[in-house]
Amino acid sequence: MLTQDYFEYNDSDFLFQTREVESQFKVVSELRPRYRSISRALRQSSQKLPECWHVVFSPDETKFAWLCGNHKVVLVPWNRSKNCLLDLDDKDERGNEIKSNLVVIDAGSPVNSVAFGTGTPEEHLFRQESGRWTRFNFSRDLVLATGHVNGRIRIWDAFSGHVLLELMDHTDAVRDIAFAPDGSLRLVSGSLDKSLKIWDLKDDGNMIKTLSGHKSHVFWCTWSPTSVYMASCGSENKVIVWDMKRYKIHQTLVGHYNSVMACDFSPDGAILATASRDTRVILWDPASGKIIMLISCISVLFED
Repeated sequence: MLTQDYFEYNDSDFLFQTREVESQFKVVSELRPRYRSISRALRQSSQKLPECWHVVFSPDETKFAWLCGNHKVVLVPWNRSKNCLLDLDDKDERGNEIKSNLVVIDAGSPVNSVAFGTGTPEEHLFRQESGRWTRFNFSRDLVLATGHVNGRIRIWDAFSGHVLLELMDHTDAVRDIAFAPDGSLRLVSGSLDKSLKIWDLKDDGNMIKTLSGHKSHVFWCTWSPTSVYMASCGSENKVIVWDMKRYKIHQTLVGHYNSVMACDFSPDGAILATASRDTRVILWDPASGKIIMLISCISVLFED
């Protein structure tokens, strides 16, 4: 049995649909762009409509960023107590009202990647109520970073949607960005210009280092839970693990036969998983560079 409930926020460009499925898994919500303003001719043409590129939760799990168009970023309020959209239930476990607004950001140019950053623990995050202009305190407030196809990175106030900084040094599209989880507000960006750059948002976004080790496009970058290591991969068949204290290469992992599209550390940082177009996932020991396990997509699909 399938029950459907449709509702909308004030922004008419988006349709928020919820579905509840009586099965082993429960679909909490489904979000889709609403294209009322798009002409029928465009809908029926071969031109591409905006696509859903990426989604990421904020560190305090009170909102998530949704890339739902080539330059639209929507910050959707989330009820972390009830695990649902705040529009469905705006009360916490004690019955107190949770206040948060939907924020729609027109980033000005196509966005490839998005990441949240903060310099404080989640319980210390708060919204500034002062109406007067003050210097934004990156060590205390939640910020959002967007990586753009023109090589620029924009930093936004995650509560108001106002742009705060623009970081410029890449010469090609920024494919991925990630904040260090240690609260240092170091931001790493990976680009099609074959480089990674480290930015310090506690120092007004100054670039502190360029990491050169890839000979082709960089698609992905991710920090270890302790921020000691950072891993990056791209259109080569190798993955680089960086020592983020010295900003030097710690290990070069070679084992895939095609481009490596993504990588991520386990919660304890002991394992690095890499996924490649060769249909394989490899689990590595990032400290030694040794392969722990190899998982083939083909063998999984056809295993009896």
